[in-house]
Amino acid sequence: MKHLPRLPQTVLCLALALFLTVPAAAEGGALRFPSDGKLKIAVFSDLQTTQNVPRNLLDGLCAVLDAEEPDLVVLLGDQVEGKHPWVRLGDNEAHVRQVIDRILAPITERGIPFALVFGNHDAQDAGVDKETQMDYYRTFPGCLAVDEGESLPGCGTYNLLYYASDGSRPALNLYFVDSLEYDPDGGYGCVSKEQIAWCRTVGETLARTNGGEPVPAMVFQHIIVPEIYNVFIQVRGKGETGAFAGKGVGQGRWYAASAGLEGLEEAPCPPEYSNGQFAAWREVGDVKAAFFGHDHVNSFTARLDGVDLTACPGATYTSYNDPDTRGVRIIEIDEDTAAQGLYETRVLHFRDLEQPGLFAAVRRFFGYSRMWEMELPILAGVLLLANGIFWPLFLRRRKKRSAPAQTPLPEKKK
Repeated sequence: MKHLPRLPQTVLCLALALFLTVPAAAEGGALRFPSDGKLKIAVFSDLQTTQNVPRNLLDGLCAVLDAEEPDLVVLLGDQVEGKHPWVRLGDNEAHVRQVIDRILAPITERGIPFALVFGNHDAQDAGVDKETQMDYYRTFPGCLAVDEGESLPGCGTYNLLYYASDGSRPALNLYFVDSLEYDPDGGYGCVSKEQIAWCRTVGETLARTNGGEPVPAMVFQHIIVPEIYNVFIQVRGKGETGAFAGKGVGQGRWYAASAGLEGLEEAPCPPEYSNGQFAAWREVGDVKAAFFGHDHVNSFTARLDGVDLTACPGATYTSYNDPDTRGVRIIEIDEDTAAQGLYETRVLHFRDLEQPGLFAAVRRFFGYSRMWEMELPILAGVLLLANGIFWPLFLRRRKKRSAPAQTPLPEKKK
């Protein structure tokens, strides 16, 4: 993990804020809302694949991009299944590059700008660190992601500032935060105090340049904040209706979803403690919504102290998932109402975009990752084992049949 240089933290954060809050360069200069004043973002979380990218995943990406035509694609971490044996077998870096090549192809072929954060699996056991991966992402056209260098822990904590369609004012700030991987003392990683201080400085700097009014902001990071468990109702035990065992900061206790909360399919897995990230959002007052991946089958939106905490469903066919939840989150923001925290979001399921017909169904069946990565190798092993047992028995039996009789045949009586 990277550490801060020996400089006063406030001075360093201010310098970084002044540098990174300059609007990110795009083809036409500073980032702006489209001419109609509406920005559409497609958030793909937990693609979590190997170099053998499932055909179904690529079909899903293409179908979503063609149906929605987003202005920005966000990859919300765990693009690479770093711990998978296929990735680690042979040239790890070449395999990771193949993953990136293939998942970006549907995006870059359509000329859509994209940003990304890393998850806990991207560099896990793959032997390819996040900095190396980020360098490769940045070689692709349309990449807006930033490697902040040694200034902050992790890799890929940055912001993108969108101006109004006419360029007259900053209309929306997007924070991208590396939620790190695993804590040295156990549990998942937690956004560091240095990263939080940097985001605070960015928000306050933008407010000063915006007449004292915070520029409305959204956050994208892989692992959800621990405060998510403040949304749930603590119950006595698993015998309670809808009870689930907490994880991370909620470990050792039982919870139930509050009334009306839809899309909670598994217990969220945040860190075991907080460094004050959520509190900083409330104090600065700029963050209206935050979007998280990591928990593959969750797709809820929970409101806490004026901030929407939203889970984005996983898109993976390689790791655990469910056909009823697998998909993408779409976010639509109007530049005129963004300051009030108004936006629209929905989940688009891959299954809803699948082509009908027998041929398409067969193609989907053989495009399922685990068919090629697990079932077929197992089937091949079983056939080889059966072959190894069958042929020796067959040849032995054939040899017995063809062996000469041991006793002479009786002579025919005349």
